[in-house]
Formats: sequence, C-alpha cells, structure tokens
Amino acid sequence: MNTLNQISNNGGLAQVLAGQNANTMAKDEFLQLLVTQLSHQDPLKPMESHEFASQLAQFSSLEQLQNLNGTMEEGILSDYMMTQSINNTLATTLIGKNAIASGNEFSYTGDDINLQFKLESPAETVTVTIKDSAGNIVKTITETNFNEGINNIEWNGENAIGDIVTEGDYSYFVSAYDSTEASVSATPLISGVIEGITFEEGGIVLMVNGQSISLNEVLEIKQS
Repeated sequence: MNTLNQISNNGGLAQVLAGQNANTMAKDEFLQLLVTQLSHQDPLKPMESHEFASQLAQFSSLEQLQNLNGTMEEGILSDYMMTQSINNTLATTLIGKNAIASGNEFSYTGDDINLQFKLESPAETVTVTIKDSAGNIVKTITETNFNEGINNIEWNGENAIGDIVTEGDYSYFVSAYDSTEASVSATPLISGVIEGITFEEGGIVLMVNGQSISLNEVLEIKQS
C-alpha cells in the first residue's frame, strides 16, 4: 500500500523510481512496480503513451547497462589474470641471466669491485664515494673523461690510507661534472646474475647478488 500511495501521490512510476537507490533497484522490482501502476491506474485518466514509452525505455537502458557492466568487469579481470600469468611465466626464464639495475649497495668479499654508473651525458670528472654499513666514508675515487651511458670505476678494496677494508656490506655515491663544471646526472648501478624470482603484490622481484630488485628498476638483461 505504501508503494501504491507513493505512485498515486507522486504522479507515476517514474517519480517513484527517481527516489529509489539505483544501486538497490533490481529489474524484478522495476517490473513489479510497472505492473502495479498499470493495475491501479485510473481508467478515466489512462497513462499517456509517451510517458509509458519513456519508462519502458528507462528499464531497457538500465538492463542493458547492467549487462554491459558485468561483461566489461569479467573481461577486464580475465585480461588481467592472463597478463599476470604470462608475465610470471616469462619472468622465470630470466633466472641465470645477468642483470643491470639502478642501485648503490654491494657486498665486498675481498675481490676488486667494478662500481658501475650511468651518465646522462659525457663527463669530464667523476667522483665515487664509498661508505661502509655505518655510513662512514672509507674511500673517494676521482677519474676523468667518461662517455655518456654506462661506465665503471674499479675499487681494489683499499680505504683512504691504503689498508684493505673488512668484508661486508658497502654503498657508493656518484657525482659527475662536465668540462664547464656543470653537474651531470649520474645513476649508480648494480649488476650480477639473477639467482631467483619472487612474486609480490607490487610486482616481480629479482634476486641479484643476494639483493631484492624490482623488475621495473632493471635497465638491462643479457646472457651470462
């Protein structure tokens, strides 16, 4: 009776539907309201044809939009799952290959280390500052004449006074300048063999030299 009163007081089904929550109005409820309106309309004042047609058009559009929305959601989810599966499968083929990625941490094991970096343009001088795990500077190396792209400076494990440092974790920072002493963008790089792969919520993570590297940080992958 409340629904009938709403129809009567508001002048038709369209006004009642306008006050309903579109997210909770199912098509079965729509049809029930439509039948109710037709059953209780005043025979002396029949519904105008254009209003009836308008309401039927609204129902048809609502049903089509609901079906389209469901189809699109299913399609997007299916494409996403397929893409993830393909990416994960392809990622496993990277194991055993050499990777170069942005990063400035490394482990010193007693052997000479090639500290790599990428220059955005040629540099007249490049300075590499090496720090231990506590953040103390152990060595500063400056060399000249570098081309744009990937370069490296070798470190033999000696500190500032010529003693060999202890094995452990270190980091390095790169500053570069051109012939006019203007700063040149320099990105520290790490490289090594891809030892394993993990799949995390944020994406694919590679294990290189015992370090976790996001796949989007990798600049180059090549055969060992």
